[in-house]
Amino acid sequence: MMDELLADCSAKGYRRIGLVMSYGDGGIGHKLFTSSFLFYQSKISPSQRIPILPKPSIAPATMSEWFQAHHPDVVISAGSVAALLTNIGLRIPEDVAFANIDISEPPDGSAGADHRYNLVGGEVVKLVLGQLDLNLTGIPENPKVVLVDSHRREGYTLPPKKDATPATRHSRPRSKLKPAAPLFRGFLD
Repeated sequence: MMDELLADCSAKGYRRIGLVMSYGDGGIGHKLFTSSFLFYQSKISPSQRIPILPKPSIAPATMSEWFQAHHPDVVISAGSVAALLTNIGLRIPEDVAFANIDISEPPDGSAGADHRYNLVGGEVVKLVLGQLDLNLTGIPENPKVVLVDSHRREGYTLPPKKDATPATRHSRPRSKLKPAAPLFRGFLD
């Protein structure tokens, strides 16, 4: 999901991408977002790298200092950070673009990651029904983690940048050969 947001920002012409990490240290969300962001930064020019603003530093004064020191074109963070950006006098998307890490949070209509919570709920029901069907009760000896892929959604907070040329993507030429057999799509399709 973070990879999609970073690719979308780059494709729309944004070069100075900032991450304000609204999750606390540890946890899967913090690790996934920061690892993807740091990997992305390893692939760009050092002059374009912006340090992550960690959760303990999210306050009007430090946000303003961070913004003035690094001048991001776009900020990726939670909706509460979008509100903070406007509180320090920045207009979204006129002064800085914004990608929401969870579009279920305000601002409504923002660009960002759709975690597809309805699909997550459906997968939880399937998991519980499977356990009940097998008469498995109590805390599992080997807990499972079920992931549902999030998708990027367009929104008013992340328009194409007017003064930049979108990054070109280098890809391998597609093979004209068709696979010999249909791709395996799992047992539940």
